[in-house]
Amino acid sequence: PIVELRRRLMTELRSTFTSDAAREYMLSEIVRISQGLLDQPPGVRLNVVILLASLSTNPTSQDTPIPYEPANKVLFTVLNDPDQFVQCKIWAAIGLARISRDGNPNITLKSRIAVDLVNALNSPEAKNSDNWWYRMRLVDAIGDNGEKVNITQDPVAIDALINIIHDPHEHWILRSAAMRAISQLKTDSQTNIPLVSHEICALGFQMAQNYNQQLAQTNKEAPYWRFCFMNWYLAFQPQTAEQKQRGWGLLQQAGAQ
Repeated sequence: PIVELRRRLMTELRSTFTSDAAREYMLSEIVRISQGLLDQPPGVRLNVVILLASLSTNPTSQDTPIPYEPANKVLFTVLNDPDQFVQCKIWAAIGLARISRDGNPNITLKSRIAVDLVNALNSPEAKNSDNWWYRMRLVDAIGDNGEKVNITQDPVAIDALINIIHDPHEHWILRSAAMRAISQLKTDSQTNIPLVSHEICALGFQMAQNYNQQLAQTNKEAPYWRFCFMNWYLAFQPQTAEQKQRGWGLLQQAGAQ
């Protein structure tokens, strides 16, 4: 089965018996061969993209694995293909976000990742109301990418997230994910932290109002509210020491300015 083949490849790549030269050859061959498998049946495509998103140059290291950057070419192809399955696009977004977050891409690549994620967010398949969970993964990836502007300094990422926060027709889960993601974007002297904090607090107030209204009407708590309010909290306070080191969270960002 294709799943077992993917697992076996990952095991071989992680093996301490695999030399660095052999590993590099395997990585480059996986990327090369995968380009010809993107029109195969759904299960094959999905496992290929999961494999690409999971590749690392140092899989045997005790440190955070470093993503295999050359995989970005195929991941971009998947993300931007209007005929590709949404499940594959999700893993393409995850892989590109991982390259941004854990790798060492240059500013041109990081900018392209940010722009393509925003473009994907505006694509017809992402705007399909049934695919809100795809939009949520794209929002998460934009936050992991961390770039609020593109290479020409246009605020493409932060504008896209603010638009989601403001959209009353969007699902509360997605709006809360957007406010967490916006707190992960890089800030500088031009970033209006008080304004961003105001927008997030305003959404938190709307969430509380809607939560209380639903509770009064049904006497039941919708299961997604805890996730939403956790996102609101994490927009201010990082969840882990690693996230704190990355400067995530508005409290961190406000203190750095």
